Amino acid sequence: MKKLRKSLGFTFLFLAFTPLSYPSLSGTFLQLDGSNLPWREEEWRKELSYIKQIGMDTLIIASVASDSTSFYPSRFLSMFQQSGTKDPIETLLSLSDKMRIDVYLGLYRWNWKGKGSEEDFENFADLNIKVVKELYSLYSKHPSFKGWYILSWELGNAPPIENVAVKAYKRVVDFLRKLNPKKKIIIAPYFTLDISPEKLEEGWRKILPFLKIDILALQDGVGCDRGIKPEHIPSYFSSMKKACEENKVEFWGDLEIFDIPAGWKPAKIERIREQIEKMKPFVKKIVVWEFNHYMSPLKGEEQRKLYEEYKNFYQKEVERR
Repeated sequence: MKKLRKSLGFTFLFLAFTPLSYPSLSGTFLQLDGSNLPWREEEWRKELSYIKQIGMDTLIIASVASDSTSFYPSRFLSMFQQSGTKDPIETLLSLSDKMRIDVYLGLYRWNWKGKGSEEDFENFADLNIKVVKELYSLYSKHPSFKGWYILSWELGNAPPIENVAVKAYKRVVDFLRKLNPKKKIIIAPYFTLDISPEKLEEGWRKILPFLKIDILALQDGVGCDRGIKPEHIPSYFSSMKKACEENKVEFWGDLEIFDIPAGWKPAKIERIREQIEKMKPFVKKIVVWEFNHYMSPLKGEEQRKLYEEYKNFYQKEVERR
């Protein structure tokens, strides 16, 4: 009996001091652009420290190149000239190594509007594969480099697998898988209210076994000007969870912390809290679009306000659990 009491006491202490896993905001996308690429290493260190303080452990770099410009030293693209460090991607990965942040590298971002031919998408796949080869050669040594992110604009509302865009994505995924099967592959498609949850699920049940990606982070669409509200999240996310589970794909949520109708402003904390509550029963992890522009204290007073409000909410949730 004495041994049992001792064992139970140890178990209680272990549970009391072990943080429980629950889907709060645990990662963020990062959109590199002219507002943050001039940052020096110290500013990036502060940025990553801020995300760690609110429980985030994952950084998904949305893209490392756009049109004819790269954000890393490329051999076939011109590097962004106003970079604050010699190599922003190396800086982010080196800091993440030390701070235990998992990093997923995005690839090539193109202006896809007005394009749609098979040739366009073949070129899209070719460019992404060229970027992948360079990234892997430069950064595969980093322990924080956990995988890849492929921009998923063309996969909205689950197009048929015969679609030229789906075939192009398949080429890129196959190349990534062959290069290193241990690196996970993420996509983050969107949906609109033009498609029902059932039809969305039906479409992705066909796409997922064809693409063979590892993680799907569904955009919740609440920040966009598409009429999607937090109350729409359960029906769409429950349907997508079924499609992902059937195909052994990890299901994440991509929660939007911005407000386009308000003028591309940070969203109100009350709305974000509602999004979290509606989303968390269905996903393994919640990442946001996007901390740097809408929640980083380094970006302005509105962002700092949202950061402090969420940090207060997060700390209370941790204490309550």
